[in-house]
Amino acid sequence: MNSFFDEFVNASTGLKEFIENSRKTLEKQHLREREADYEKKNKERSKITSSSLENHAASTYMKEMLRRFQHELKESGAYVVIEKKSNAIYQHYEAYKTTVQEEYRKYYVLIVTENGTITCVCRKFESSGILCRHIIRYLYKMQWSEIPKQYITLRWMVGGNERVGALQHKHPKIGDFLLKGIC
Repeated sequence: MNSFFDEFVNASTGLKEFIENSRKTLEKQHLREREADYEKKNKERSKITSSSLENHAASTYMKEMLRRFQHELKESGAYVVIEKKSNAIYQHYEAYKTTVQEEYRKYYVLIVTENGTITCVCRKFESSGILCRHIIRYLYKMQWSEIPKQYITLRWMVGGNERVGALQHKHPKIGDFLLKGIC
């Protein structure tokens, strides 16, 4: 947050100047994201595999998130996923690198059967909004052709910026009010 404000705020910045500069910065950011959306819609994305999961990611994610997904997809190839326990409530899988089988290097993937929730002990999705290599490996092993909808964050989707961005850009109206009414 500090780095965002440091671009246009210092000790002598007035309220009017602050609002104008922050609006311009948000508009520039929104424009960059719209350009990225346009680029995604009109250019073929380079893929690292012929995986249907990657094809789905390429048609769904913005450029940067596709790059992150591809990194996780590439790294997932070094893992083996085996079922440890399964019942009517959940499925428990263990993921580990094929070259290292030490106990501390194992990751546990849990699938709740009732609602389709998939979690991993590494908690990458919860911290960064993208699936980890362990879950991707599980999806690949189970021959999923698409990333489950609940694991695609609207903010990182192509066109998601139009929906999320519209909500974000309603706030400058407060600034307009301040500029006209107070300053």
